[in-house]
Amino acid sequence: MRKTALLLTIFLGLTVTLQADVLTFKNGDVLTGTWERVQGGNLVFKSDSLGEITVATGKIRSFVTTTPATALLPDESSIDGTLEFTASGKWRLVPSSPANAQPIEAFISVYPTKSFTTLEQSIHPKLYQNWKGAANLGYSLITGDTQARSLTSTVNATRNQPDVAGLADKWRTTFFLTTLFSHAKSSGSPAVVTSNTFSSGIRQDRLFDTNDFVFALAQYDYIQPQGIKLRQTYGGGFGRDVIHKSNFTVSLLGGMTFVRTDFESSSVPFENSAEPLIGEAITAKLTKFLNLQHDLNFYPNLSQTGQYRFDTSTTLAVPISKLLSFTVSYEDFYLSNPQPGSHQNNATFSTGIGVNF
Repeated sequence: MRKTALLLTIFLGLTVTLQADVLTFKNGDVLTGTWERVQGGNLVFKSDSLGEITVATGKIRSFVTTTPATALLPDESSIDGTLEFTASGKWRLVPSSPANAQPIEAFISVYPTKSFTTLEQSIHPKLYQNWKGAANLGYSLITGDTQARSLTSTVNATRNQPDVAGLADKWRTTFFLTTLFSHAKSSGSPAVVTSNTFSSGIRQDRLFDTNDFVFALAQYDYIQPQGIKLRQTYGGGFGRDVIHKSNFTVSLLGGMTFVRTDFESSSVPFENSAEPLIGEAITAKLTKFLNLQHDLNFYPNLSQTGQYRFDTSTTLAVPISKLLSFTVSYEDFYLSNPQPGSHQNNATFSTGIGVNF
């Protein structure tokens, strides 16, 4: 009985060893585990003893794996096969299809096929996939001699493509939504005071490297306190991440925009203007429990010299859990030439609970 148990243990051990990937270094050390990707000539390998490590090609003597592999080619197509490390010290993929029997050495990266299946949606995502950000909601209610209620909400989301470890981002999409609906009434007067704001926009960046990019944007605003029924902003330009770190990014923007504004009290349906854009954006993880998101865009009016506007938004988020956070937000829409009887500033300060995604 003991002999049977011993033989079974040896058999299971051999089975696990045969299934594991084996990495042999030039100094003679041998490591077993699973490979995760090959990128830029380096092998990312995970073992039970050392965890995840990155090994340069020059340190490898041999590599043996039976794990099916998928290579991502320069044209972003993919092909399945077997990963090999040649005697000359190069990585190549031997295609599994007879029609592509020629070994492939010119690829961007190689992944285990099982992992690549889940990563593929990050390379070519659908419109609703791979967004990261937060949605916040706040509500206040006052009763008594004065009855008032307000509802605020913000959404900030970013999507990078391809969102795959080891690959440089080529596209970055940023979306935001800000709303404020406020209603107030005094018990001694039938008059009702409302203050409603809706602003939403999207910016698409094409990144050339880690820091430089071009962008196109579209933004739509309804700002009742300034008499703006609808303001449409379309434009584009150049941007640069002057600071680009994992926990701190500062971006500068410059470009031109075309603006169409429909005022509530104007006899002209739309007022058209050309406006340069000068902007900056900051994303920072200040501490483990405090995140900052800040944007400022300044638009001097070329069609009406001397007039200008700016939009700014700042949000501080304190994580409560993986999914929830407490947020404090400040938004300000400034217009130097609002309609008669309207304010130049439309500022909102709000707090609420945010949902992270």
